[in-house]
Amino acid sequence: MKSAATAPAIEIARRPFLDLAGIMDLLPHRYPFLLIDSVLTFDKGARVVALKNITANEPFFPGHFPGRPIMPGVLIVEAMAQAGVVLYTLSMDETEEERKQTKFLGSVDVRFLKPAGPGDQLLIDLKVIRLLKGAIAVKGVCTVAGAAVVRGEFLLMQPMRRPASDESASGAEESFHV
Repeated sequence: MKSAATAPAIEIARRPFLDLAGIMDLLPHRYPFLLIDSVLTFDKGARVVALKNITANEPFFPGHFPGRPIMPGVLIVEAMAQAGVVLYTLSMDETEEERKQTKFLGSVDVRFLKPAGPGDQLLIDLKVIRLLKGAIAVKGVCTVAGAAVVRGEFLLMQPMRRPASDESASGAEESFHV
């Protein structure tokens, strides 16, 4: 038996930039659709690194797939989009009302490379391609144990409010202007 003096040191992870409570202050999503657990690194206007701990009791595993649980790729993309919203929100110093309006507009290019499943830690690393008032384009990769699982480029934006004189008779209050 090794003495305490010769036992290997255990590295304690530093505190995340944002914990789950901080993320919930920024995103309207809640369980089971809040898909990031912490934000490890944030560089305003440049980069975010978020973490999703994939557990065996995720609600989608019983049907995707019985006997071989795999996190659906569309949910990995959603986790990336949520990390992108955090990056945009904190980079633009949005108000609470503006935060509620940021939307995932779409993916430009997504590649699914490997499956992710129970016990995996999904590391989401997004970098800003372009940041404008009202929109952000990001490029990123999700990895598990250093191996790329998904790569993609995404666009997120806020709906632009039409001037009151522009509103249609249908009562639409928001529209997307690209």
